[in-house]
Amino acid sequence: MAAMHELREVVGILKDGGAQEEPTAQAASRVVAGIEALVESAAAAGTPVRLERSGEPRPLAPAADHAAYRVAQEGLTNAYKHAPGAPITVSLRYEPDSLVVEVANGPVPGETGPWPGAVSGGQGLMGLRERARLVGGMVHAGPVDAGGFRLAGVLPYETGEARETTFGDAADDFRQQTGGEIPGDGGPVIDWSDPREEFKNIMASTRRNHGCLIGCGAGVLILVGLVVALVFGAGKLLDEVDKAVIAPSVYASVHVGDPEERVREKLPSGKSFFTIDAERQAPPEPPGAGCLTLLSTDASKGLSTDTVYRFCFKDGKLIEKREFDVQN
Repeated sequence: MAAMHELREVVGILKDGGAQEEPTAQAASRVVAGIEALVESAAAAGTPVRLERSGEPRPLAPAADHAAYRVAQEGLTNAYKHAPGAPITVSLRYEPDSLVVEVANGPVPGETGPWPGAVSGGQGLMGLRERARLVGGMVHAGPVDAGGFRLAGVLPYETGEARETTFGDAADDFRQQTGGEIPGDGGPVIDWSDPREEFKNIMASTRRNHGCLIGCGAGVLILVGLVVALVFGAGKLLDEVDKAVIAPSVYASVHVGDPEERVREKLPSGKSFFTIDAERQAPPEPPGAGCLTLLSTDASKGLSTDTVYRFCFKDGKLIEKREFDVQN
């Protein structure tokens, strides 16, 4: 038994990345007795929730007592986040051999269709199941036939094994096993000594998450816009290059005296901002001629020098073709 307990401690530390103890004053409120205050806080905040009790109350081992509180906490958080406005019932049923803690919510008003399934984030339910297993209990979660969702924990009364582990034990603390967070709500858990303050924190955290989702969505839209702008800009740049550049082989393929129409078929329009400097540095044009200035794809003269080709037309013919260099 001692070896098993040590193994559980090692597993808990590995999950947590380090052991931390929950202050006794705060942990003391996180037991079955604290569930009523948690429900009262939820009701005061406008959540349609009620607490039901049945059976003769019996004491639980500290770890089971703490696990019962966690079931109620997770169930209320889950219902508040994923079924806002739905009626919630928290039940404490003292059976002959165990306490059953159940949080059940109905469907969201105005919505139809089945509940999608266990939506608390997976890790939250896994942590609860592990906590219950360590004290010999179990946790069930799933949709109900009439609509809505049900989370229930079955926790045995005090046993010898359960007596070994206290609810302040870092190895078994659910929040520590999940990195100090309730998975699904996206923020750190602040351990309030008053359950009413804790529920307020849950609701505030949910609202912050909604704001984060909106902000993240806006960030994604901005990023997409930048990508589109870059792609569009790159396309425009390539268009400008296509209008201004030819290969040396194209220059060599035309000859003075060739019909202007046939020469222009081989050449781009030249209407590009890339040719502005070349036109400014070009030699004087032949009188009465119309000239087209283009850049060569030949970059053998270095980045500071461009090879330029100029074609001059008059009376429907190519009267001059000229190659010269300009400095960038």
